Amino acid sequence: MFWTLYILSVSFFCYLIIKDKETKQLNRKFVCIIVFIIFLTPTQIQVGSNYFAPAIFTFAFNLIFEQDFSLRVLRPLALSFVIALFSFLLIRLLKRKFF
Repeated sequence: MFWTLYILSVSFFCYLIIKDKETKQLNRKFVCIIVFIIFLTPTQIQVGSNYFAPAIFTFAFNLIFEQDFSLRVLRPLALSFVIALFSFLLIRLLKRKFF
């Protein structure tokens, strides 16, 4: 239930970004993809557990409350970000070349 509500909230936030008339269409799509990645990439809460939480909030919780500066929880976020950036640039290149 928590993940469903959370995904719907992030989707609504991205919808608000897309509906902004001030920026170009390409920038809105890119920002929407980045927001989805930042807020929806899950990571394990503890090593060996089956419980997942959004990576950015888990990192912030560990940094502020547990005072544990570990980048372990940000690994899935970094991987997702690089894959999405590469995919976005590849699609943009193919669009320019063929369409």
